[in-house]
Amino acid sequence: MKKITTVICAAVMAALPAFAEIVEYNNANMFNGNVKATPEGFQITKRCWMLGSRNQVNFDKTATYKYSVDIRIAPEYAAKQNVRIGLHPMYQDRVLGAASVFFVEGSDTALAAPIKVGDTEVKVKDAFKWKNTNGTYIAFDCDPTGKLRDLPNTNLIGHIKRVDRANNKIILATPAKIAVDADVAVRQHQTTWSFLGNTKIEVTKDWQTFTFTTKPGVAEKIRGNNARYQMWAMGDALCPVIATMTPVEFRNMKIEIIK
Repeated sequence: MKKITTVICAAVMAALPAFAEIVEYNNANMFNGNVKATPEGFQITKRCWMLGSRNQVNFDKTATYKYSVDIRIAPEYAAKQNVRIGLHPMYQDRVLGAASVFFVEGSDTALAAPIKVGDTEVKVKDAFKWKNTNGTYIAFDCDPTGKLRDLPNTNLIGHIKRVDRANNKIILATPAKIAVDADVAVRQHQTTWSFLGNTKIEVTKDWQTFTFTTKPGVAEKIRGNNARYQMWAMGDALCPVIATMTPVEFRNMKIEIIK
């Protein structure tokens, strides 16, 4: 009889859902602006990235984070809608940019000549592993030991238009706005999805519930599934995002932390 009881208890425990903590966003002061309270919830009043950055959720790499929110749009804005949802990584209470943490492996080098304000060509000592790809930057004041102790690095110049490997030159899309001395350590950084998820949704005049769920762990690749669904390196917290080109209404915003 004792063995049967043990088996039954184990089965009951296995059927129970994973532990979930719920963080609700029910006060306009939790958002970064452009939000006003309404009788049914909240309204984003103009085109913006609305972040719940004043109520961050600490990141645990073993957990899953499920973000859900109800959204609707007034009929007069429906034709121009472009609405996306997701979660934005944070670092030490600041919004974390993808280009500050994602880098091109093997691109560590140093400036062969100073960068002057207005330059569109940057000379480096070794551009062999720099890539001709969209959305890349020159990161400077990097850790010269190669141990990446400068990450997240917000010292960025770019976008990069083209890499001339044969002549160790980096061609900028727009003139440099900052001067940097010769011999300063640099590497190539690359952006990715602007926030976790970045999922385009189709909103209507009726309330609909939209969700986005992360995967446990930390993204190691610049692009692809990991970067879209997993936390970026160095991130220590998350906050909800609604990116919209037009005003929208939302309610019942919450993040479930599932362990």
